[in-house]
Amino acid sequence: MSAYCSLHGLVLTDIVDIDGVSVSGGGRNIDSLSSSGMRYATVLEAGQDAATYSFEFHSATRADIERARQEINTAPSGAEFCPFDSDQVAYVQQAYAAPAKITKIAGGQIYYSEATVVCENELLYGSEGGIAFQRNVPLPKTATIANAGYYPSGLDCLTMSGGYVAPKYTTDAYFSIGSDEVSLCQRLMRGDRFTLDRFGNCLHEYETTFKKTYAEQQIDLLGSTFMDYGSSGSIAEGALIIGASGKILVPFYGPLLCNVPPHLEVDITAIAGAPTVQIAYSSDLSDLEEIDCDTLVVGKNEIDFPLDAVGEAFLAIGIVAGGDASIQISRLDAHVERYCNVNDLPSIEEGESATLTVGDGETSNHLLSFLIATYRDIF
Repeated sequence: MSAYCSLHGLVLTDIVDIDGVSVSGGGRNIDSLSSSGMRYATVLEAGQDAATYSFEFHSATRADIERARQEINTAPSGAEFCPFDSDQVAYVQQAYAAPAKITKIAGGQIYYSEATVVCENELLYGSEGGIAFQRNVPLPKTATIANAGYYPSGLDCLTMSGGYVAPKYTTDAYFSIGSDEVSLCQRLMRGDRFTLDRFGNCLHEYETTFKKTYAEQQIDLLGSTFMDYGSSGSIAEGALIIGASGKILVPFYGPLLCNVPPHLEVDITAIAGAPTVQIAYSSDLSDLEEIDCDTLVVGKNEIDFPLDAVGEAFLAIGIVAGGDASIQISRLDAHVERYCNVNDLPSIEEGESATLTVGDGETSNHLLSFLIATYRDIF
């Protein structure tokens, strides 16, 4: 197999130095304790070291070096890095590159740079398997996976969006490998985005710029219980006006529990009176209450909700206009972070095969707007 190196989709193979990529760290962090007069030490396991990859790259074309440095220095956390070949990736936590030297040659110069890529551990992940990205996905959806790696492995990443087949939504969504199953969401919104990664981190989000009709927007948000533009409200291309006694709330269902306070972003173009930011912990909104936050203003508003939300399953967050208030919104983005214990995520042992399934409940609409559920071997 020939050498290959890429980061965040940019192939670096042709400019990486002939010495290739070196790696340090990535092993277990071991501490020991002892004291004067003792003939032994107490050895303690102290977690995992990050793996640090280092390499030099060079080219006679300055633009190639600048492009590579830019990609490395702006690579987001979670970006894929192939240090050795195209079939195995590491996941970037931090990456940076800097100029090293310039060497004169006949007819020009060679530009050198040095790069460091820090990853969460020493593991490499194989090519993607599982369920490839698809739209309008009937459920259940299955794929056969086989573990050809060196460690037990399961879900790499799952992202899905709820569907709607009148009058039903996608409900009781779950993920399984073989007979091991984990519940993901009791009710998805149409047009939302639900992501679960291999560490059990879950992000459920909904964003809109109000380019749908009022009826369509209400359907997205599970009906008039959560969206009612009130007296003199309206919706047009790129703008929602919530009139007196109106509201827009984004409902997020469990059963996974919220582990970080929810976050809301609202772009406001006009405001009258004193609309408020509110939260509910019950799906019937019987406990809907205003939160203590900065007063809403024209422009971009970012709101972090109270710690009381942590540990809750159901949450609805958004804007409520009182009897003498109104507000015009051009964009709304809400998200809730949840956690699934990594030990509860299904997996298969090395050398085994199984069926990966994404499914839903008996009374669901049996449809997702889109789905991708990837599996990777671990090396």
